[in-house]
Amino acid sequence: MHLTPAGPQLPKMYTRTCLVAASLAICVSCMPAPQAPAAQNNFTVAAPTPATTTTAAGSAGTGSTTTTTTGAGGYQNFKGDGSTGAGWPDKTAWIDFETAFSNNKPTMLNSDSEDEVNKIKDSISSVSASTGVQKEFILAVIIQESRGDVRVGSTAVDHLNPGLMQSHQGVDCIGQTPCPDSVITQMIQDGTGGTSSGDGLKQGLSGDQAIDIYKAARIYNSGSLDPTGDLAANGATPCYSSDIANRLIGFLGDTPCVDANVVPGGSTAPTA
Repeated sequence: MHLTPAGPQLPKMYTRTCLVAASLAICVSCMPAPQAPAAQNNFTVAAPTPATTTTAAGSAGTGSTTTTTTGAGGYQNFKGDGSTGAGWPDKTAWIDFETAFSNNKPTMLNSDSEDEVNKIKDSISSVSASTGVQKEFILAVIIQESRGDVRVGSTAVDHLNPGLMQSHQGVDCIGQTPCPDSVITQMIQDGTGGTSSGDGLKQGLSGDQAIDIYKAARIYNSGSLDPTGDLAANGATPCYSSDIANRLIGFLGDTPCVDANVVPGGSTAPTA
């Protein structure tokens, strides 16, 4: 069907232009209003804190020893005379007493009550104050000798070695639950200050440097220091001084040390 427009007829070009303009207006009116760009979230991820390490220069031909000092580091085979020149850790690499005790506390709680563990800590502090032997050294020997078990059994070779520090014929707490506070303190006193039958840590110390501690550990374990000065030579437990040094710098658990890795002329392979 054909319709005749009423009124004057507009030119065809003008008509097309108007229709196009009207369509554009309709499209524009239907479009959603522009949205403001979404704000971006800027997250800052903190970089992981690297482990603290201490590198001790080795003696000629031995290289250096790198030791983790922030906690449970890997075991290092320390050989020789206990000097930093031979690669042994200086005191600056030791874990402080509070941290060391906290790190070893779970091991002690495997056998002891919370009260008994707290008494061990208090006794270490009081015996250290009265004998002058460093708390860190006392704790290291306790963990080495008994894992901090107040009811640990005794060992014996030439004589009985009882208690937390397997002292020279001192007291023990076998079969006593709870272990009396006085006995816990006495076990630590026996191992640190000695007994009427034999020496403790104090008697083996000739100074307060790290090397003196490692030598005292050897003397405590075997009764004497080899004339060569080597801390694994002629020892009851060749790894003993190396074990104590490792505990002082944060090693936890039972020692993986193999005698052949620390004795003079032995292997230099690292312990797994």
